[in-house]
Amino acid sequence: MNTAIGLAHGLDGREAGLNAAQQALAHLSAGRPVTGIVFASQEFNMADVLTGVTSLLPNLPWWGFSTMRVLMAEGEESHIVAVVLISGTDLRAQVHWFPTYSEKSALVAQQLGQILSEQEGGAVQGVLLALDGLNGDPLALSAAFDGRSVAVAGGMADGDGQAKTYQLAGAQCGSGAMAALCLGGKFALGVGAAHGWKPVGVYFKVTKARGTWVQELDGVSPAEAYGRVFGYAPRDWGFPPLKNLIRLYPLALEGYEDLPRTPLHVEVNGNLRMNIPLQEGQRMRLMVGDTATCLEAARLAVRKALQSLGKARPGVALVFLDKAWRTLFELNREQIVTALQAELGDLPMVCVYTLGQLSAPSAQKVTFANMLVAVTILGEATD
Repeated sequence: MNTAIGLAHGLDGREAGLNAAQQALAHLSAGRPVTGIVFASQEFNMADVLTGVTSLLPNLPWWGFSTMRVLMAEGEESHIVAVVLISGTDLRAQVHWFPTYSEKSALVAQQLGQILSEQEGGAVQGVLLALDGLNGDPLALSAAFDGRSVAVAGGMADGDGQAKTYQLAGAQCGSGAMAALCLGGKFALGVGAAHGWKPVGVYFKVTKARGTWVQELDGVSPAEAYGRVFGYAPRDWGFPPLKNLIRLYPLALEGYEDLPRTPLHVEVNGNLRMNIPLQEGQRMRLMVGDTATCLEAARLAVRKALQSLGKARPGVALVFLDKAWRTLFELNREQIVTALQAELGDLPMVCVYTLGQLSAPSAQKVTFANMLVAVTILGEATD
């Protein structure tokens, strides 16, 4: 197994995609790529980026999504395309495109389950999923993996600032979709996740919810409920900066503090807009972030991923980092990369911001959450 990463800046998406792919291909030490992974910062038109990478490698199973920024050792990078190429013998990759995910999440889960059923017998060792980060019901996807011993990882894509996020699979790209990369043969997937948010002594009960909107906490608007805790007027939460800063203060279902849920923002009417639904009657704990705990969580997530990889040889790490970390570490984001690299050593890594994370080592239940640092290590079985 050989891996290579290409990074390219520019103003034109097609040119940046092509340059990143060329750079990765030039650094690939041996073999023809079996799959390509691409992340593009939100300034680009994702379709243009896809045109660029496929012009160089047209028949490759490409997979990826849009992100706000790519986080590197030197800090954040805007106007950037990151391409990961992987080659090797007995490595198999196949992509699947689900354009109706945002409207028909349950049906897409059935379709994905059918695909996995048709490849039983160990044909699929791991699955990477790219989800629309703003629409759809990620919880519905859990059913596709019930009873299957498959490692699963991925991210809920960040947007372009225009209420859209983009996913790609093969030669197809669009918003509101889901893209799946199924890895087989000698591919191995190590998965680990953690977060650094701590519960405080504040509880809310979800008294009214509809889909991805939370309309009442403890019988009042969420803006009023948060206002009582933090001392701001309810109307202030519907406008910047509090409208978006609320992402720093997630809610965790009591007993499931390792899977926090956080709002995308506060609506003008005081409702919370979520991307992982909450249910009426759930008792939630308010949580706050801690930088020191987050840095330890980053190291822990890497250790978990390496442990779940077992005896397989690691090749490249993909880190799906919740966007809230960007705000929490506003003045020293390079600390996050330093913590990750302290455990990864010389292993190549790409870190991207996401609006949600999914992770499950083989034979474990697939979980969806916000606020996590989710580390995925693609490796090669040595047996």
